[in-house]
Amino acid sequence: MTNGFRLAGYIALALLCLAGAGCSGSPPVATSSPAPTLTPLPCPAAFIPIGFWPDNDHLLGYQTAEGQSDARLQVVAPETGETQTLLVYPLGPMIRMVWAFLTPDHSFVGIPMPDNSIQLFDLEEGRVLATLAGHTDTITAMAFSPADGRFYSGSMDRSVRIWNLSGQLLHSFKPDGADNYPSEIAGLGVSPDGAQLITIPIEGWIKVWATGDLHKLGEYQGPIFGAYNGSTVTFSPDGRFLAVGLAAGTGDVSLWRVADGGLLWRGGVWSFAFSPDGQLFARTEIGTGDTFSEQVMLSSADGQSDIRPLTDPYEVGITTMFFSPDSKRLALTLSNAESQVWDIDDAQLISTYVGSCR
Repeated sequence: MTNGFRLAGYIALALLCLAGAGCSGSPPVATSSPAPTLTPLPCPAAFIPIGFWPDNDHLLGYQTAEGQSDARLQVVAPETGETQTLLVYPLGPMIRMVWAFLTPDHSFVGIPMPDNSIQLFDLEEGRVLATLAGHTDTITAMAFSPADGRFYSGSMDRSVRIWNLSGQLLHSFKPDGADNYPSEIAGLGVSPDGAQLITIPIEGWIKVWATGDLHKLGEYQGPIFGAYNGSTVTFSPDGRFLAVGLAAGTGDVSLWRVADGGLLWRGGVWSFAFSPDGQLFARTEIGTGDTFSEQVMLSSADGQSDIRPLTDPYEVGITTMFFSPDSKRLALTLSNAESQVWDIDDAQLISTYVGSCR
């Protein structure tokens, strides 16, 4: 494997810090010390992918097992099952919320910790970039703006905090939700140019803010007045379209035109993704029969023209999806803990992976 497996030998000190070995002061620079021996996970173990590695082949994700007190950040070759653990970290209350930020200039993950801080871990250098401390309740959302290097975090404490990648707090504010009162944060997103911040409140409509002075630009009305933890926000690569999922079940995903706020499409469940080349919008489509079924539909980026289904209908839910950097593959996570990788052009299943117990 390229960069992914090369990292494993470099991060022993960072592993020990995040695992609670009592590191103090500045985050340690990675060393060439061997990684610690890992105890095999009990079965069943679940692997949750959070992004493609830049090589377009390997998946970055985390693995957990019921009853375990920690999780493992891993790079997986889904076609062969080859797995490399990059990081071991303690589980917090929002374990399903681990964010990957894989951009040409910054490749790191944001991990919410049990004490409501956030660890930023640099995947290229194998070290902790910063520990972001100050939230007083569970971390529920993160967003990163490559345009200006700012990192955004949202919490059940009703605040959004804005940081640089050195861990310096730049600003903090409490976005309003219902009746102009601050609300717990369910989701965050930032536009490709870094100019707009989207906040999703637990109660209230979706809000849009100018990142420069944090004045409110407007709002979007979703299918429900509020949202649930696990809400997601994605702009198209050119910034023309905005997709939001409220984690509310059938019909909870909305696609808008940013220029005038026009609603373009609404439907699906949970998962959706724009291709990095800006050509496709992948979403889910629910079957109309008596039994549950769900499949992936590929459409134009504005959601107005369906191109074709990518998959046959599943009898299980599709919980996440994301494209490879070259836009040629789509990874899916199913509710039965399977991870699948599909070829976009041929609509062929390339691989299926289930978390190992080793």
